[in-house]
Amino acid sequence: MKNLQKAFLFFLLLNKRLLKKYSFLVILAMIPVLAAGLLLAAGEDSGVLHIMLCAEDETDDLAKQVIGELTGEKSILRYSAASSADMAYQAVCEGEADAAWIFAEGFTESVEDYVSDSGETEFLVAVVEREDTVFLQLARERLYSALYPYLSYALFKNYITVDLSVGVSEEELKAEYRVAEVDGGIFGFSYRNREDQADTEAETNYLLTPLRGLLALAVLFCGLAASLYYEQDKEKRLFLLMPAGTGILFPYLYHLPAVIDGAIAALAAFFITGIWISPERELVLMALYCAACTGFSNLVRKICGTIQRLGACIPLLMLAMTVLCPVFISLKGFRMIQQLFPPFYYLQSVHNVGYIRYFLLYIAALYGLDLLAGARERRFSLK
Repeated sequence: MKNLQKAFLFFLLLNKRLLKKYSFLVILAMIPVLAAGLLLAAGEDSGVLHIMLCAEDETDDLAKQVIGELTGEKSILRYSAASSADMAYQAVCEGEADAAWIFAEGFTESVEDYVSDSGETEFLVAVVEREDTVFLQLARERLYSALYPYLSYALFKNYITVDLSVGVSEEELKAEYRVAEVDGGIFGFSYRNREDQADTEAETNYLLTPLRGLLALAVLFCGLAASLYYEQDKEKRLFLLMPAGTGILFPYLYHLPAVIDGAIAALAAFFITGIWISPERELVLMALYCAACTGFSNLVRKICGTIQRLGACIPLLMLAMTVLCPVFISLKGFRMIQQLFPPFYYLQSVHNVGYIRYFLLYIAALYGLDLLAGARERRFSLK
C-alpha cells in the first residue's frame, strides 16, 4: 500500500511537471480546438455538393412540394432554391453551385404524361452540370428517389383509370394507393453490435465522422511527446537522482500522465460533440487504449534510440496512422501494417466488442516486445 501511495504521488508530480511544459499544453489544446472547429463547421451549411433547385412554373404545387422535401431533409447534399432558371444556370456557370435541377414548366401534367403512352413529355427535370462526376451521379440517384413516389402514383392512377377504365374519385385512388405504402425505411443498418444502430449515427453531420479517429491520434501523439521529454531528461541524467529512475516500470509511469491527460480531453470532446456511445464502453476502451499508447510510445522510443531519430520518426508515424487506420476511410489491403498501430484496434473495437480480445492480445504482445527491448537496452548500457 505504501509503494502504491508513493507511485500515485510520483504520478501527480510528473503530471504537474508535464503541465508546466508549454509544448505539451499546445499539444493538449489541439484536442478541444479540433473538436470545437469540427463542431462549428458541422453547424454551418455544408455538404459534399451544392445543388440549386428551381421550378420554371412557380405556381406548380407538385414541383414546389418536391423542392420543399429536398430542401427540408437532412443530407450530405446542400440544397438551395433559386428564384429563376437563369439564376440557377448562372450559379452553376460561376461555380457557386455544382448542379442545378430545374423542374419543367407544367411539371404536374408532365408527370402524368410521362407514365402514359402518349410520349409527349421529353423530360421532367433539366439537370445542369459543368462536368459529370461520381458524386453528381450519386446525387442524381437522390433526384430519382424524390420523383419516384409521384411517378409511382401517376402510374397507378393511369393503370386504374385508363387501362382498366375504372371510374373512381381521386380520394379513393389515394386511399387504395396508401394501403400498400411502406412506413419507414425498407432497410435497417447496424454494426455487429445490434444495439448500435448505424443509421442513427449517419444522421449526425458527416464532418464529425472522422473526429473519433483524429482525437485517438491526438492521444497517441501525447504519448509520443512524452517519449521526447523522457529522452531529454535522460540526456540531462535527471533519472540518476531518483531511486526509481532505473526501474522497469518507471518509463511507463513517466508516459502515463501525458496519455491520461489526452484521454480525458478526448472523452470530454466525445461527450460534448455527441459521438459518445455509453460510459461503460467508452471508459473501458479508452483505458485499453491508454495502456496501448503507453507501451507503443515507449517501444518506439527504444527502437529509435536517440532523440534525433525519435523526433524524425514521430511525424512519419502520425502520417502513416492517419492514412492506414480507419480515421477517414477503411483500407482493406494493408491489414498487416494496420495491426501494428494502437488506433486501429481502438477504432475497430468501438462498434465491434468482439475485437476487444484482439486488442488485449495486441497490448500483451506490445508490452512483451517492450520488455525485451528494455532488457536489450539495459544490457548494452552495462557494456
